[in-house]
Amino acid sequence: MSGTALSNFTDFMKSSPSVFLTDNKSIVNEAVKQTYVLGKFLKGRDMSEVLQGGSKIKDEIMFDDGSTASQTLPGATHTWQNPQVLTEWEINWRFTIDHMAWNKYEFILNNYSDLTTDAKRALFKKMQRQKEMRLWTSTFNWMEEALWRVPSYSEMEAAGGQYPYSIPVFINEFTNGYPGGTTWSGSGATIMGINPATESLWRPNQTTYSKTDLADTDGDAEGLFDAFGAAFRAVRFVAPKMGRAEEYFEQDAFNMQHIFASETGMKNYGRWLRAGNDRFVTGPQDPGYGSPKFQGVPVEYIRQLDGLAVYDSGSNGFATEAAANHVGPRFYMINGKYMKSVLHKDDYFQGTDPMTHPNQPDTRVRAYSTTWNLVARSRQRHAIISPTTNT
Repeated sequence: MSGTALSNFTDFMKSSPSVFLTDNKSIVNEAVKQTYVLGKFLKGRDMSEVLQGGSKIKDEIMFDDGSTASQTLPGATHTWQNPQVLTEWEINWRFTIDHMAWNKYEFILNNYSDLTTDAKRALFKKMQRQKEMRLWTSTFNWMEEALWRVPSYSEMEAAGGQYPYSIPVFINEFTNGYPGGTTWSGSGATIMGINPATESLWRPNQTTYSKTDLADTDGDAEGLFDAFGAAFRAVRFVAPKMGRAEEYFEQDAFNMQHIFASETGMKNYGRWLRAGNDRFVTGPQDPGYGSPKFQGVPVEYIRQLDGLAVYDSGSNGFATEAAANHVGPRFYMINGKYMKSVLHKDDYFQGTDPMTHPNQPDTRVRAYSTTWNLVARSRQRHAIISPTTNT
């Protein structure tokens, strides 16, 4: 390879396709999170669902059927109607940027000038791997954290905000499904432009369990599994089997259903399962529940929920599970068909050409941008399960 190392590597980075998420053959990536929700909102979807264009993200939703059906008699006259029942919503794009950089001294200190051509190429590939591993770990960690960010009206709903919607905006335990706390602007505020105080179908399902009687020994149907059952039934919508008419009803996507919990929630759920069995389900000497489920849906650990302060503090604020007005683990029941990350078709993980700043002539920088947001196509098809008492 002729020329200087810095310019050669710059040309190499421009011409080499990004590998995005690398494996750990040569580097142990300790910066990764243990679980990622972002991929669950992208995986298995048609690209037309994920990639959209335009100045805003828009869609329509029907909250009312307009009810034009009636009983009649032969020969009766009718007053025909044309109900306008669609509600259009639109939300703003949010913009995420990250970058990677390389410096000429990284090559000098690797004795670049003494290497053979093949060794130089191997050095380039190794450095590309290191740079991209750090970049994409940083990018996806940032986006993952954004999905669980504390709700803020000014940051998420307002046109001038910088952050995408987070899951607790759409799924929470507050009255009418408002995110609560002091960072959302109250009863007149909208979520994705729709007011849940006046539109009852624009609220998440909320079920509760009694911490004092998890097994429901008193028979009042307030045990943990009672709450899970109630939530599961509330978010299931079964279309009528009526030939072509069936296509106009939403079809359940059972394979896209998820139940998320914190470490405390996972520990307690496993303990509650063990308490309900007279032998260990995975073997006579194995008390572990590697993949606990409810109605066939995995209950999954999400590390971002550990210490997340988005629950009712009892004083118009946010608190963690351990400090909330009702202390105890929460469980998020999410239907991935009705919650998705949307990426702009012209700007997702898009890299610039390498740049040089005049104050740092020995460094090259390449920026990557993503225009996106989190969308809830429905809120009533998701649920949160939370405790009602502290003891």
